[in-house]
Amino acid sequence: MLISSMNFFDLIQQYKLFDSHCHLNNKEFNKDRTRVIQQAFQQGIEAIIDVGMDIRSSQKSIEITSHQQFQDKIFSTIGIHPEVFIPGSDLYEENEIDLENIINELTEFISHNLKYIAFIGETGLDYYWLEKNTNIDNEIMGRAKSRQQQMFLRHIELARKFNLPLTIHSRSSVDDCINLIIDKNVKGVFHSLTPDELARGTIFDQKKIFYDQVNTILEMGFFIGINGIITYKSAKILREVFTKVIKEKTQQQKVEPTIIHIVENLYNAGFVLETDSPLLKPSGFTSLQKKRNEPGAVKVILEFLQKIL
Repeated sequence: MLISSMNFFDLIQQYKLFDSHCHLNNKEFNKDRTRVIQQAFQQGIEAIIDVGMDIRSSQKSIEITSHQQFQDKIFSTIGIHPEVFIPGSDLYEENEIDLENIINELTEFISHNLKYIAFIGETGLDYYWLEKNTNIDNEIMGRAKSRQQQMFLRHIELARKFNLPLTIHSRSSVDDCINLIIDKNVKGVFHSLTPDELARGTIFDQKKIFYDQVNTILEMGFFIGINGIITYKSAKILREVFTKVIKEKTQQQKVEPTIIHIVENLYNAGFVLETDSPLLKPSGFTSLQKKRNEPGAVKVILEFLQKIL
């Protein structure tokens, strides 16, 4: 099987500036995808990882990354997002999903396209939308969580089979994600990691819990994705915990760090940048489509971090 000449860990080791998680395959980019990509490269973004969320979007991602113009610059992820089990989500599959069939389909698809693939996923767990949906009773919720966990475990198996890292979604489910993946001998990124939005207790308690979760993830050898959320006024706990951990894990400069130093410190501390575009547009970022995020926003996130680290 062919392997791409550049992978996620190469990008880290060479301190490349890249978007570790976006959705170029999304229909929001159908009219101007090439322009968005070229603009990001002009702004100094050296690579983009385009994330699949189901079979259709994973196939679309391979169409993009296999284009000769983008080879070794854009990489795909292949997987099934946990929202396929959440009623009300755009990804929700109303008919019962056959895990064996879908994993077999993913396995064959990955085997034929391995040289374009950087991650398995987006996979993981999402309890937030389950528990926010008042139309879901406890029985449906319990089954949905169980099915998410089963699918996540099958993605972990795929990651081991193909020796690829995982890109993990863990909204209001960080502890369960950690428990399912610990000691599985896989690596990857906890994408868009945030404090549990459903958590109760004091701000101090929530901050301590999140701080402990962040350190556990890093100690497991996983990276953590930072995106535009860090620029939001409402993200005080996330901002304080991330800056605290990064400063604890890197040697602080006596002078204001340059952009290059920030990139090195982030990667050495176990953090990567992402946009999750077209969602999660950072404060201060503008594009032709004003409500849409784009891979070029990595520079805005990096400049924001330069101010607070």
